[in-house]
Amino acid sequence: MQSKRQEITSQLAERFQSKFGTMPRIFCAPGRVNLIGEHTDYNDGFVMPAAIEFYSWVAVAPRADRIVRLQSEEFRDQAEFSLDDASARKRNHWSDYVQGVAIALQSGGYRLQGAEMLIHSEVPIGAGLSSSAALEVSSGMALLENVGYGMKGILELTKLALMCQRAENEFVGARSGIMDQFISCHGREGHALMLDCRSLQFTEVPTPDSATIVICNTMVKHSIASGEYNTRRAECEKAVKQLASKILGLRSLRDLTLEQLDAHRELISEVLYRRAHHVVTENLRVQEAAAALEKGDLGEFGKLMRESHVSLRDDYEVSSKELDAMVEIALQQPGVFGARMTGGGFGGCTVNLVESAAVAGFRSAVARGYRQRTGIEPQLYVSEPSDGVHEVTEVAEVATANYSAAPRIEVQSSTKGDSLRVLVTGGAGYIGSVVSAELLAAGHSVVVYDNLSHGHASAIPDGADFVEGDIAEAEKVGRLLRERSIDAVMHFAAFIEAGESMKVPEKYFQNNSANALVLLQAVLGAGVKKFVFSSTAALYGDPQSIPIKEDDPLIPTNAYGESKLLVERMLLWFNRIHGLKYASLRYFNAAGAAGCLGEAHQPESHLIPLVLQVARGVRESIAIYGTDYPTHDGTCVRDYIHVSDLAQAHVLALQGLETRDKLICNLGNGRGFSVREVIEVARKVTNHAIPAVEAPRRPGDPAVLVASSERIMKELGWKPRYPELETIIRSAWEWHQQHPHGYLVQAA
Repeated sequence: MQSKRQEITSQLAERFQSKFGTMPRIFCAPGRVNLIGEHTDYNDGFVMPAAIEFYSWVAVAPRADRIVRLQSEEFRDQAEFSLDDASARKRNHWSDYVQGVAIALQSGGYRLQGAEMLIHSEVPIGAGLSSSAALEVSSGMALLENVGYGMKGILELTKLALMCQRAENEFVGARSGIMDQFISCHGREGHALMLDCRSLQFTEVPTPDSATIVICNTMVKHSIASGEYNTRRAECEKAVKQLASKILGLRSLRDLTLEQLDAHRELISEVLYRRAHHVVTENLRVQEAAAALEKGDLGEFGKLMRESHVSLRDDYEVSSKELDAMVEIALQQPGVFGARMTGGGFGGCTVNLVESAAVAGFRSAVARGYRQRTGIEPQLYVSEPSDGVHEVTEVAEVATANYSAAPRIEVQSSTKGDSLRVLVTGGAGYIGSVVSAELLAAGHSVVVYDNLSHGHASAIPDGADFVEGDIAEAEKVGRLLRERSIDAVMHFAAFIEAGESMKVPEKYFQNNSANALVLLQAVLGAGVKKFVFSSTAALYGDPQSIPIKEDDPLIPTNAYGESKLLVERMLLWFNRIHGLKYASLRYFNAAGAAGCLGEAHQPESHLIPLVLQVARGVRESIAIYGTDYPTHDGTCVRDYIHVSDLAQAHVLALQGLETRDKLICNLGNGRGFSVREVIEVARKVTNHAIPAVEAPRRPGDPAVLVASSERIMKELGWKPRYPELETIIRSAWEWHQQHPHGYLVQAA
């Protein structure tokens, strides 16, 4: 039996495919209920929201232009806008939330692409449960992932929340605080968040199993963009401005104490005093409520909820007769710890903390009592705290479910086709061995050709033939190609150390360029018509824009990149003159392990295995070269791709040459991870401290290197199966634990 989530996902995907003719990726972001801490977020204060099990769902697929076309299933309405429309203004239409987010993201440095988007929302509109924030966050994530950005780390999700808040403040025109977007990004199942809206530091507070959150919808609509909401914010700012003349350092009501407020009461009007009184006392209540939950004191927590409602009703004046009636009826029921209005006010919902065993009776009694008093039929929802924004496509869920520790090599049906006889140069190396295994799994015959200078015979997968040799041996290579009737060559044999290439460039031009020419001459002489080249994104040098696209300028900044670029230029000419079909795949950092195949360079220079060496005690610390880059945490951001995903792309590229003369594609994870993020995730995975030492920048290191995989996704249907950094590092960690000496035979 399908779960509710699976049912929504599959049905939304079917409707999207029926409308647009392609399968989408699907993202969802939750609405929220605020347990306590109302109207404090835009005053730099404290809040305690929880994400709820009601989501805004967005199905998305890229377009070739800069148009975003939207369709809402709830409004049964369509809209579209251009990402290049510099004069865009709000239209008081639901699409303003999506367009505002797109504008905020682009002004924040993200380059977006046109998209088809189908939107479905479970979050009740106008109920004060942040349907707008759920739409903003789910749309923002969809727009970013549509072009390969990754926003799944804490810092990236916080940035997404801030961009969505900016959209609501500046484009939609509602001067809301950060809470709604923040919890929609950072929600966690079974927890509320105690959030400091000034520093954006937060603590996950577990909600007790013995109590249940019940949300009661008065069915009186509220609009967060209404004048009253903005009026309250303006009143708070006015109170701060007037009090600051006597209170040094007062920046917001967050800085004000109750004693200071009472001591300078004469400076402000009675209305402004009551507004400030609510904010000051509400901040105190949130902190006391967090302490109560930590102690499991639900009675104290409920008392604070009741006090919060009184303050919102009398001091802040954002309640309504319907909200007051709902709270009064709820507090009369057995098993109720506390009840209060939640959200912006003037309608919407109440939140109630109810003893779990009493929930059924509570729901029927409150619905009956509210109906009798107001003549309105309410809606009551039971929701556990849920997770924040995430991708929910069936493909992603299946990949996650099938992944245990180190991912198995799985071949999608799209890679299967006619069996080919493939020569893999460098097939005993890290990437070459995994690609060889992927080729075998796809039904191809494989001959590994390697001189074992950097590869390992024990890494060659079962089922592949092995011939030891060097690509510079023209006669041997030519004879092998003819005798084995090779149909295609995949070329991995190359030196890969960019730093070394700037010390001994002749070594790289000889092996990577000159020897590749020898190989290509042998390929042409043997009549082989397909050639897949494992290239590098180092061809782009210091990129002019992120993510890097295939048409961006090719300006290598080291001899390694230049040596690879020379091969690509040869391939282009051989394609034009000799009809050699070729694919060139450009990428940055392969990482992770695929079953028994892992990364073991001698010496090691790649970040993830170096970090894991620290965890294993092989080295004392990891160096962070540069902490002052213009990135979210000051350290370099790099694109990491799981080696199994890389291998699958190579096999798909080979298949793609059946119908194409040439194919040039970038490969990437779709996001970047900073050095600090790699270290932090490794600490979590390994449960080791992993000391880090800050060091000066290395000359020539760009701040961010992330490649766009949009082209290969469109043309070949490729998609990373293991995009999570934790998945990548965990697979590598388990491999290194099982192979402490790499591929070397361990001493007895």
